[in-house]
Amino acid sequence: EQSSGAMTDRYGLIGNVAGLVAGLVALVWGADVTVEHAARVAVAAGVPSSIIGLSVVAVGTSLPELVASVIAAVRDEADLAIGNIVGSNIFNLLFILGVTSTIASVPMPAGGLIDLAVLAVLSVLVLILSMSGRRITRFEAAGLAIAWLAYLSWRLATG
Repeated sequence: EQSSGAMTDRYGLIGNVAGLVAGLVALVWGADVTVEHAARVAVAAGVPSSIIGLSVVAVGTSLPELVASVIAAVRDEADLAIGNIVGSNIFNLLFILGVTSTIASVPMPAGGLIDLAVLAVLSVLVLILSMSGRRITRFEAAGLAIAWLAYLSWRLATG
């Protein structure tokens, strides 16, 4: 495993900064293209905007976290994988929503309280699984993914 000093020596400061900037540009561009075109497909298919927000936009904006967490998990760096997800969600809920609401009020959309309640329940479930002191199994992970898909399906069915 290389230390950060070894990476600086290998690529140099300018190379590392250039890689960082190129990665950020690609990340922003890729997320924008993914969300824009997936939302267009969903709108053309008649999918309600609430479902687009809960699925297409959420997945598109979370792809970087997904990739980083998968890479961290494959490298057996569970702390990084969990920290990435938790940190991203806290940042999005508190900072992004806080700044947005400071600029303009953000009304609660129809079904928003149910969305938040489901989020709270699933978050507590993940907390319980995480506090067990063992790895989350593939069966448990599949259960979480199925719960998200089931909730999306229910939201789609109920409008």
